[in-house]
Amino acid sequence: MEFLKYFILGIMILCFLIIFILAARERKLLKFILSNAFFGVVTFLIIYLLKDFIGIKLALNWYTVSSASVLGVPAVLLFLFLNLII
Repeated sequence: MEFLKYFILGIMILCFLIIFILAARERKLLKFILSNAFFGVVTFLIIYLLKDFIGIKLALNWYTVSSASVLGVPAVLLFLFLNLII
Protein backbone atom coordinates (compact mmCIF):
# COMPACT_ATOMS: atom_id res chain seq x y z
CA MET A 1 0.00 0.00 0.00
CA GLU A 2 2.93 2.29 0.68
CA PHE A 3 4.14 1.79 -2.89
CA LEU A 4 0.76 2.86 -4.26
CA LYS A 5 0.88 6.09 -2.26
CA TYR A 6 4.28 7.02 -3.65
CA PHE A 7 3.27 5.93 -7.15
CA ILE A 8 0.26 8.24 -7.05
CA LEU A 9 2.39 11.08 -5.72
CA GLY A 10 4.87 10.54 -8.55
CA ILE A 11 2.12 10.62 -11.17
CA MET A 12 0.71 13.83 -9.69
CA ILE A 13 4.16 15.47 -9.73
CA LEU A 14 4.68 14.34 -13.33
CA CYS A 15 1.30 15.82 -14.33
CA PHE A 16 2.19 19.08 -12.59
CA LEU A 17 5.51 19.27 -14.45
CA ILE A 18 3.84 18.57 -17.81
CA ILE A 19 1.24 21.26 -17.18
CA PHE A 20 3.93 23.70 -16.07
CA ILE A 21 5.99 23.05 -19.22
CA LEU A 22 2.92 23.51 -21.41
CA ALA A 23 2.02 26.68 -19.57
CA ALA A 24 5.54 28.05 -19.98
CA ARG A 25 5.28 27.58 -23.76
CA GLU A 26 2.08 29.60 -23.95
CA ARG A 27 2.22 33.32 -24.48
CA LYS A 28 -0.51 33.95 -21.96
CA LEU A 29 0.66 32.04 -18.91
CA LEU A 30 -1.95 33.25 -16.43
CA LYS A 31 -4.83 32.63 -18.81
CA PHE A 32 -3.60 29.07 -19.44
CA ILE A 33 -3.24 28.29 -15.73
CA LEU A 34 -6.64 29.75 -14.84
CA SER A 35 -8.43 27.97 -17.66
CA ASN A 36 -6.77 24.68 -16.72
CA ALA A 37 -7.88 25.12 -13.10
CA PHE A 38 -11.40 26.08 -14.17
CA PHE A 39 -11.85 23.09 -16.45
CA GLY A 40 -10.40 20.75 -13.83
CA VAL A 41 -12.79 21.92 -11.12
CA VAL A 42 -15.77 21.93 -13.50
CA THR A 43 -14.97 18.40 -14.66
CA PHE A 44 -14.63 17.24 -11.06
CA LEU A 45 -17.92 18.86 -10.03
CA ILE A 46 -19.79 17.39 -13.01
CA ILE A 47 -18.58 13.91 -12.15
CA TYR A 48 -19.34 14.49 -8.47
CA LEU A 49 -22.88 15.72 -9.16
CA LEU A 50 -23.60 12.83 -11.56
CA LYS A 51 -22.16 10.18 -9.26
CA ASP A 52 -25.50 8.49 -8.66
CA PHE A 53 -26.27 8.23 -12.36
CA ILE A 54 -22.89 7.09 -13.65
CA GLY A 55 -21.92 4.91 -10.68
CA ILE A 56 -18.54 6.52 -10.05
CA LYS A 57 -17.99 7.98 -6.62
CA LEU A 58 -15.26 10.56 -6.04
CA ALA A 59 -14.52 11.91 -2.58
CA LEU A 60 -15.14 15.61 -2.13
CA ASN A 61 -12.39 16.87 0.17
CA TRP A 62 -9.64 19.46 0.15
CA TYR A 63 -7.13 17.07 -1.41
CA THR A 64 -9.22 16.15 -4.45
CA VAL A 65 -10.51 19.67 -5.11
CA SER A 66 -7.09 21.28 -4.72
CA SER A 67 -5.52 18.65 -6.99
CA ALA A 68 -8.24 19.22 -9.58
CA SER A 69 -7.71 22.98 -9.40
CA VAL A 70 -3.91 22.84 -9.61
CA LEU A 71 -3.47 19.96 -12.05
CA GLY A 72 -6.73 20.31 -13.96
CA VAL A 73 -8.36 17.56 -15.99
CA PRO A 74 -5.39 15.13 -15.71
CA ALA A 75 -5.92 15.00 -11.94
CA VAL A 76 -9.60 14.20 -12.38
CA LEU A 77 -8.72 11.45 -14.86
CA LEU A 78 -6.18 10.10 -12.39
CA PHE A 79 -8.84 10.01 -9.65
CA LEU A 80 -11.20 8.15 -11.99
CA PHE A 81 -8.47 5.65 -12.87
CA LEU A 82 -7.61 5.11 -9.21
CA ASN A 83 -11.27 4.67 -8.41
CA LEU A 84 -11.45 1.87 -10.98
CA ILE A 85 -8.37 -0.01 -9.80
CA ILE A 86 -8.89 0.37 -6.03
